[in-house]
Amino acid sequence: MTKLMHFIKHIINTLQAKISPVAYARRIGVVVGTGVRIFSLHPGSFGSEPYLVTLEDGVIVTANVKFITHDGSTFIFRRLYPDLDVMGPIRVGANTFIGSGAVILPGVRIGKNCVIGAMSLVTRNVPDDSLAVGAPARVIESTDSFLRTLLARNSGTGAMSEIDKRRALESMTPTPDFEGREWLMR
Repeated sequence: MTKLMHFIKHIINTLQAKISPVAYARRIGVVVGTGVRIFSLHPGSFGSEPYLVTLEDGVIVTANVKFITHDGSTFIFRRLYPDLDVMGPIRVGANTFIGSGAVILPGVRIGKNCVIGAMSLVTRNVPDDSLAVGAPARVIESTDSFLRTLLARNSGTGAMSEIDKRRALESMTPTPDFEGREWLMR
């Protein structure tokens, strides 16, 4: 394939990944359940073996998430072991949210009803109903406990139009929490 053909293929993949990320994921082999939402997808987000990634029903994948299904460090040993390759499937359980910039490593299973925090590095399995954050990601609480925290910070704008949401948020006074972070709450 010529350089021009590679370039054209890259442009087509990039456009489809942006315009219809779920359709793009399915086209490259990701197993995608119903109601899955993928935001700001880039070619390469599902690694070199996208067919090893499964996203169950209702999964939400936000911007710049990476799924890595192989251990690339094997390349330095290929002179001694030409067929050395280490792969692992990734499975994300139903109704799970993966925050911006998270990286999911090979062989990891994320349970159902989980939240993976932004910029987390998921190196091990995450049980059902868990909030996992950090690098490496660790379970810090249940999703039920996390929900109570979210309800305490609720701005009440989730179902509003963008215009109404902006108007409501701009009228709110920030309220600090015990760590000094500020939240817009109703």
